[in-house]
Amino acid sequence: MHQTLVGSAAVTPGSGQRTIDGTLTVEHLLAKYTAVITATNLVRSETCCKPISGSVTIARAAFADGGASSTETLSFGPMCGQIDFEGTPLQIAECL
Repeated sequence: MHQTLVGSAAVTPGSGQRTIDGTLTVEHLLAKYTAVITATNLVRSETCCKPISGSVTIARAAFADGGASSTETLSFGPMCGQIDFEGTPLQIAECL
């Protein structure tokens, strides 16, 4: 294998929606980096195919000292389909 995946998530059901909080760590052995993907208060409703609130943060770091690292965040909501990447609105295709 060229990567390892370790993670956990909690899904909390609610009236007509569910909330997801969790973390997935990806260690890519060939590219020599680690990425930590964190979902925070990510809410998905029955009426929208995309999250309506919350965020997903991706933090990447190279294995070697001095390697490149970065952190980016996708934020969702409050309207169905409203998505920002680092404060810039994104246009995402409609759901099928």
